[in-house]
Amino acid sequence: MLQRVRTMVALTDCRWNEVVPIPADQLRAGRAPSPSLLLTRPFGWLWTGQAISEVGSGVSALAMPLLALTLLGASAVQVALLPTLAGAAVLVAAPIGGLLTDRLNHRQLLLACDGARLLLVLSVPVTAAAGALTMVHLYLVSAAIAALTVIFGIAHHSFFPRLVPARQLTAANSRMATTESLARVAGPAIGGALVAAAGASRALLVDVATFGASLLCVWRIRSTPHPTPTEPLERSATIASTLWDGFTIIRRDAVLARLVASTIVGMGALAMSGAVTVLFFTRDLHLSAGAVGVTFATAEVAGVGAALLTPVLAQHLGSARLLLLTGAAAPAGYLVLLAEPGPSALVTAAPAAVFMAAWAARFVTIDVLQYTYRQRICPPTHLGRLNACVRTMLGLATTLGALAGGACAQTMGARASLVLATTLMCLAPLPLLASPLWRRRELLDSHSDSESLRCNSSTSNLQPATAAEPTTPPTGGRLPCL
Repeated sequence: MLQRVRTMVALTDCRWNEVVPIPADQLRAGRAPSPSLLLTRPFGWLWTGQAISEVGSGVSALAMPLLALTLLGASAVQVALLPTLAGAAVLVAAPIGGLLTDRLNHRQLLLACDGARLLLVLSVPVTAAAGALTMVHLYLVSAAIAALTVIFGIAHHSFFPRLVPARQLTAANSRMATTESLARVAGPAIGGALVAAAGASRALLVDVATFGASLLCVWRIRSTPHPTPTEPLERSATIASTLWDGFTIIRRDAVLARLVASTIVGMGALAMSGAVTVLFFTRDLHLSAGAVGVTFATAEVAGVGAALLTPVLAQHLGSARLLLLTGAAAPAGYLVLLAEPGPSALVTAAPAAVFMAAWAARFVTIDVLQYTYRQRICPPTHLGRLNACVRTMLGLATTLGALAGGACAQTMGARASLVLATTLMCLAPLPLLASPLWRRRELLDSHSDSESLRCNSSTSNLQPATAAEPTTPPTGGRLPCL
């Protein structure tokens, strides 16, 4: 009788906090129902808040530099310092975010980040109206918001896997990626219209409102117990130990280690190309600002399409096969060799637009798959440290890639820099091709032959799972309803 109860709990789904049993015959046939994630109330609130906040952040990304240029008369170097300081803040804040995520309640941490970002953005139009706004103020606000955003992101990706069934994590990550891509298209467009209509300072009030909406949505989520290890987390934990714990988790899973290595190389190549893309379009191809904007929008639309299609393709092809197929998009960067200035902006920009769209689709697909894999195999009590470690390594790769792209463009030209970035991008899939993944259909299939992680009290106690002690319920990783 007790075994039947355990099985019934494991084979359930969440619909508006209601437990709905899944018929056993559908499970055996692989036809378990897949209810809409919108009908999972906690995830619906979190997703709605994230979508609104992403659009507001897109508005601020445009309004902040314009405010510095128009109101404060900042130079090009001063404006360039805004994203530079923000990037440095991300590298510092990522390990702190991992430490806080695994120590504090996820929901409360998300609320604190939203509230702090709301007050920081609000301080800019308030001080501007009082005539007291300075570049130092903008630098501090930009860096603080970037730090809080990365902490929010780490806590967010560690929290929502507890709000949806494990088998729907791919669909959940797909929806998150879709809203992020849509926000990158809509945010700057809305921001430009608002700045033109009301000014850069007042446009920031939209971002204030979106942070307020995100805060309200997270507040509406029913409080869930924070996952705790068998012993309390060490209070003496440091930033260095947080990163080392995350690295230990990566090192102990062969598939995860190769996946992270491939992503790091790819992000470095993407940053290398991103640092010179606008320069190549304007100086080498003589494209107008409008044509450049359309080219970038095309890439983001491709990202939206990839986010929507990833769950479908993963279901039909298998997540491991789909991950390997993304490598086919890497050589598209060599299309820049065909791009030449011409009388038609459409013909001139077409090769570059195709390569940018292919890379955008590739990275969105990889993001969805790798987030899902990390969330499925990592113990909930260590997910924050794992996400922080990966985020820090990707941040370093992005910084170094951007510096390398600028240096190459300075010495060899923007086109040569893009070719080198493409060559590096083609090397990114090699760690995956050298793994057993090419013989597998699903990523988690390969994990069954690697060391499954089991959490006791610290990463030093993460041990291979034994056959006598299964670590996952039949749904594939954790109880679907919390």
